[in-house]
Amino acid sequence: MHHHEHHDHEHHHDHAKQPHPLDPARAARLDDASREAWFPTPRVIEALDVRSGHRVLDFGTGTARYALAVADAHADAQIVAYDVQDAMLDYARGKIVDAPPANLELIGTTFDAIAEHRFDRVMLFNVLHEIDFAHIQELRQVLKDDDAHMLVIDWNPDVEREVGPPAEHSLSLGEAQAMLVRAGFKTEVREDRQFPYHYVILARR
Repeated sequence: MHHHEHHDHEHHHDHAKQPHPLDPARAARLDDASREAWFPTPRVIEALDVRSGHRVLDFGTGTARYALAVADAHADAQIVAYDVQDAMLDYARGKIVDAPPANLELIGTTFDAIAEHRFDRVMLFNVLHEIDFAHIQELRQVLKDDDAHMLVIDWNPDVEREVGPPAEHSLSLGEAQAMLVRAGFKTEVREDRQFPYHYVILARR
């Protein structure tokens, strides 16, 4: 059943632009050091702006590369790394089996596992184009009010690049903003040259 009160230029995406999440068999590529050139971890940590006592959700954590980095940088914050794919979580667990960080929790399977919690920061990295609109609405629900924000960094289809999903599987900046606004977020686009292949959006409730 479709309800379209108005037809605007931004086509409404209720389902993921890229319907299949990354194959866990290719997980190791997500940890390749070469990615730092265009997705620098220190910049991610800086942009996230985590404070003492914060609860942080990494939604679609994959190999937990950035969740681990944030947990390491902010021992006084609590990080929850969520992924729908058990195989990804198993891969992530394998990385921390010897010394699991006390402030990192890996959760999977259903969103219900985190739906009761409220977070000061949400990390949504290279995931927006892979999730349905309903997930975006849910993410707004788990975000605390006040100064909480979701940091959205996603592939820019308007940039020539040899990495990442094909342009037709990526959301344009306009599409991404429209989707976030439709879910009730207030958005702020951050110009950031350290992410040449991505756009950066700060989304607040």
